Amino acid sequence: MTDINDVIKTIDELIDGGVLTQYAIAREAGISDGTLSAFRKGKYKGDNDAIAATMLSWYKDWKKRPSLPEPPQFVETPTVRELRAVFQAARLMGCINIIVGVPGVGKTVTASNYCQEQPNTWMITLSPAHSSVTECLLELAEELGIDYTRANKGALSRAIRRRLIGTRGLVIVDEADHLGIDGLEQLRAIQDATSAGMVLIGNPKGLFSGPRSDTNNLARLFSRIARVKQLHEAKKEDVLDIAGAWGISGEEELAAMQAIAEKPGALRVLTHALNQAWIAASGEGTTLTKKHINTAFKEVYTEPDSLLKV
Repeated sequence: MTDINDVIKTIDELIDGGVLTQYAIAREAGISDGTLSAFRKGKYKGDNDAIAATMLSWYKDWKKRPSLPEPPQFVETPTVRELRAVFQAARLMGCINIIVGVPGVGKTVTASNYCQEQPNTWMITLSPAHSSVTECLLELAEELGIDYTRANKGALSRAIRRRLIGTRGLVIVDEADHLGIDGLEQLRAIQDATSAGMVLIGNPKGLFSGPRSDTNNLARLFSRIARVKQLHEAKKEDVLDIAGAWGISGEEELAAMQAIAEKPGALRVLTHALNQAWIAASGEGTTLTKKHINTAFKEVYTEPDSLLKV
């Protein structure tokens, strides 16, 4: 049986060595920072046996952690590198590039990561609430740090142009398929006037469908598109890179991951499943297995058609 004094000694070493803070340990254990502080000093006036039991439980969980790597936050896959090239080309050439792809292949997460790393890069994500020209401009103005109080479309457009001119920056518009013809034309006009790079991201059935599929309606926009990058499915190489980042190399586990990536939602669903599997494996103190992955997938994945039967 583990002695509570050994637990306190370990906690002291973790804190003194800068590995963890007292606040972090207390939060993980589910007690207050003050309670842990008093308990460590032998001055806690409450139920010491209960705190000792709590800290022993925390200690056992902590001892299991070295058996599993921490979940990766971002994995640079071949698709990520290809999308970064699309962003960089639009910036350097001062042109409009298009990315269309099925959900879950890495479009949004790559765009967000690129924005974090590159200066003068702004990203907005549209939705049905931002489908009008005014709402789109308001989103862009806010991202650019422009005071848009009581501004109309014309004033917003002029302020955005002034902000972008000379920056050699890049504007990324995610879920641009929510925009109508007027909205897409407005973005085209801003890019044309500022020579800032612009990348429009959307899904294959939305961005250029319906009235937007008529080349006469968007002739000026189409004439300014330098490149269209299409993503029809998650690549096997992407799955292998993600597996490597998670420390997964077994054939059965790789096959399970590949099967998940072929489902609607692709890499997004795979990431959800791996996170869930990691939690289960961590609790058991074991490495990730095919069983963990498949069980987690069943918990996180919902067939779209099944929702109609609820």
